[in-house]
Amino acid sequence: MPETPSLSLLDLQLPEATGWWPPAPGWWLVFALILALTLCLPVYRKWHRQPGTRQFRAAAVDELDQYYQHLRDCQHEQRHRQEDRCSASDATSQATTVFIQQVSALLKRVALIRHDPARVARLNGEGWADFLTQGQDEACRREIRALLTAGYSPRSAASDAEQLYHFARRWIAS
Repeated sequence: MPETPSLSLLDLQLPEATGWWPPAPGWWLVFALILALTLCLPVYRKWHRQPGTRQFRAAAVDELDQYYQHLRDCQHEQRHRQEDRCSASDATSQATTVFIQQVSALLKRVALIRHDPARVARLNGEGWADFLTQGQDEACRREIRALLTAGYSPRSAASDAEQLYHFARRWIAS
């Protein structure tokens, strides 16, 4: 018998078990999608917390613009009628007073919808001005408080009305 050379054969070597880390690329996409949805959900809920919020704000801003345009038209008419300066000044002051009262009423309607109606309905005077100017600096608080109380005084300046108009636009939009 022929002599056979001795072969040193080893058993089959199995690869090491695959670990769970790092995950496959598909799992990374799933994790990223879950993270994005988790981060976007609060924004989505805020965006759609009340049906028609954006339309409501747009309608309120349109109404405010109409009040302001009417005030500007009245002031423009009074400038062209300069025969009786005292009467023109009184008419402009009266139009400004009406504008301030209209803006205050509009802001109250918006606040009743956006905030707790039981709390907002009771507010008037300085409490109402403080509610509107929460988060504003002290100078702004003083000016808006003066403007809202000026709506019920016989003399109101046109610059006051313009300042209140810009404040109301920002407040409704925020």
